[in-house]
Amino acid sequence: IQSMTGGSVTLSGNLTDTNAAAGGNIVIAGNDSAAITFSGTSKVISSGATDAVSLGLVGNFPAGTPAPNTNSAINFTNGGLDITTTTGTGFIAFGDFTTGAVTVTGTGNEINSGADGLILFGANVGAGGVAFDSVSAVSTSTGAGVLLGGINLGGDVNIGGLRDTGYIGASLIGLSGAGVVNFTGKTDLDVSYRGFDIGGPLVGTINIANVAGSTLNIDGAEIGIA
Repeated sequence: IQSMTGGSVTLSGNLTDTNAAAGGNIVIAGNDSAAITFSGTSKVISSGATDAVSLGLVGNFPAGTPAPNTNSAINFTNGGLDITTTTGTGFIAFGDFTTGAVTVTGTGNEINSGADGLILFGANVGAGGVAFDSVSAVSTSTGAGVLLGGINLGGDVNIGGLRDTGYIGASLIGLSGAGVVNFTGKTDLDVSYRGFDIGGPLVGTINIANVAGSTLNIDGAEIGIA
C-alpha cells in the first residue's frame, strides 16, 4: 500500500502469505495522512529473505529506500500477527521522527526471524501500543532483536519473551513520551556484543523481567547491559 494521500484502507479478513521463496510480505510506504488497518484475527507471513512487514521502507533493511508514512496511522489489531523469516527482518517501521503512529495490538503476535526481529526507528508508537508475545531473532550488527530508536511512546511496547543469538539483544535509544517499554516472560540473549544497549538523549521507562515468573539470561556478550 503506497503513495496514498488521505483516506483509509481496512483489510478485515484473515491474511496468509507463506510463499517464502517469492518473498511474500507487507509493504506500506510513502503514504500521507492515511489510516491503514489490518484487523483480521490471523495474519500469517512467511517471507524468507525478505523483510516480512516493512513500514516506511522500500526494500530490505538496512539498504532499502526510506519512504515514511507521514501523518499516517498504521494499525494491526485483533492479534494473530505471526511472522517468520529466514534472513529478512521480522517487523520494521521507519518514520520521519515527528508524525504518524504504529500500533500492534491483541494476543498471538509473534516474530521468528533469522535476522533482526522488531525495529521501530523514528516511527512513533500510537496510544494502543505495540505488543508481541514473543520475538526470536539472530540480530545483525546494524539492528537488534528489538531496536527502538528516536521514537515517541504514545503507548507501551510489550515484549512477552525475547530470544536472540546474534549481535545485540535490544537497543533502546532516544525514547520519549508517556509509554513504557516492558520485557516480560523469558529474556534469553546469547549474543556477541551487548545484551541491552540503552542510551539517550531521552529515555523513557524501561522494565526488564518485571513480573512474577519472568527470567533474564545474558550470555556471551562483551557487555550485558550498557
